[in-house]
Amino acid sequence: MLKTIKNLVILSAFLSSIPALGAELNIGADQRSALRLSIYNNDLALVNESRALKLPAGLTMLNIAGVSPLMNHASAVLNSRADGLQVIEQNFRAVTLPEDLLQHALGKMVSLISTNPLNGEQSSERAKVLAVAGGLILEIDGRYETQLAGRRIVYDELPAGVLSPTLSAGVKTAQPLDTQLNVSYLTAGLSWRADYIAQLNEARDEMFLRAMATLDNHTGISFKDAQIELIAGTVNQVQQIAPMRMQKNRMASAMMQEAVAPAPLADFHLYHLPGRYALENSASKQIGLFEARAIPVQQNYKLSGQANYYYAPNQPEQQLKIDSYIEFSNDKAQNLGLPMPAGVMRVYSTLDEGQNGNQSLRFIGEDRIDHTPAQVKIRLKTGQVFDLNATRRQLAFRRLPVQQPYRNHSETEIETVLSNAKDQAVTINVEEQFSGEWSLLNGPEPLKADARSAVWAVNVPANGKASLKLTIRVKS
Repeated sequence: MLKTIKNLVILSAFLSSIPALGAELNIGADQRSALRLSIYNNDLALVNESRALKLPAGLTMLNIAGVSPLMNHASAVLNSRADGLQVIEQNFRAVTLPEDLLQHALGKMVSLISTNPLNGEQSSERAKVLAVAGGLILEIDGRYETQLAGRRIVYDELPAGVLSPTLSAGVKTAQPLDTQLNVSYLTAGLSWRADYIAQLNEARDEMFLRAMATLDNHTGISFKDAQIELIAGTVNQVQQIAPMRMQKNRMASAMMQEAVAPAPLADFHLYHLPGRYALENSASKQIGLFEARAIPVQQNYKLSGQANYYYAPNQPEQQLKIDSYIEFSNDKAQNLGLPMPAGVMRVYSTLDEGQNGNQSLRFIGEDRIDHTPAQVKIRLKTGQVFDLNATRRQLAFRRLPVQQPYRNHSETEIETVLSNAKDQAVTINVEEQFSGEWSLLNGPEPLKADARSAVWAVNVPANGKASLKLTIRVKS
């Protein structure tokens, strides 16, 4: 008990030592001299801005208007280019709703406007707001009222932050300062992603690739004349910012420029976009990152098997479709070799329109890629092939004595018949998946294999069929 009283005394002494803040100084967005946005992939951005600041000596409450409504106010950092600025406290007020104004008027005078229902004349009287929480209490000419009774309230002034999100900071200076105030904070509502356009030539053995950065702004405010840098990678956050979002119509604009070279940033990649940009609220903007031409491409076809065929008898016959893929290598020898941020790659095929020499594009599919460094092969699934299909049958199944530590032990014979209605031969990669230790008892050697899967390359003639028979022993 004595310890608690002692702590309260210390806390009271500390609070009483904090001086009351003096004058207020409003700093609007029009006083911004520089703005830099560092935008991350996962709905996060770091806003760095500078505003002109003239401070008197002593204590001042700075009201910095025009900040993001979705800012994480706990992340705000205020620095002055001049020494001697001490930050005592920070507060954040988003756009205030009408019902919140009474709270701001607590202890202040307001006007109560009444309208005569008979003649429409209005009368006014002054009142002091004594209490809001739990119910309204007003003092009017020495009497106290708890209801408005059809009257409306008129406020003498609006507090900072009512019409614009405001970061307020109590600061102290020993002498007047004429300097630049640097304001930094994290905000949700700003993000970017990579969007890729891949154009295959008519032979589908080469590709033109264009990478665009798509920037989305749903913070609730617009950013003007901003320097922008994009960070590719995922930063760890202890708690994601999850504020209310405003749903508005989206606008989009596109802009192409010279290739943007990425630079390393810790464990991420940073793309510094030259020039300055405007990011309108509830809008998307596309900015070109890079282009690459004559990238060699391989067309692949794949059939994916199912592991349950190897663990139970009497499996039904399956009619399966073949997936289509294109593959290319992200390296300099293949005219690429760049860090590629995560995004969607949309694939188009070029078609010759005839004797006039015109060419047009046809959309043939899209796939998502992860953050991909250089020297890595990329495989895109574009869809299922119309002219290729497969029939899969279980020919035999036999259970074997189980050996510890296994629970299942069996041998299965499976036949896969591949059909090709194209006018040219194709190679289809048949990939079988296993959920246990496996061995091949009968059938051709796989093209590649690991502990859980194997791939067989099957050549299928034009307008013909090919069969793949496998006997597999599995322990699991």
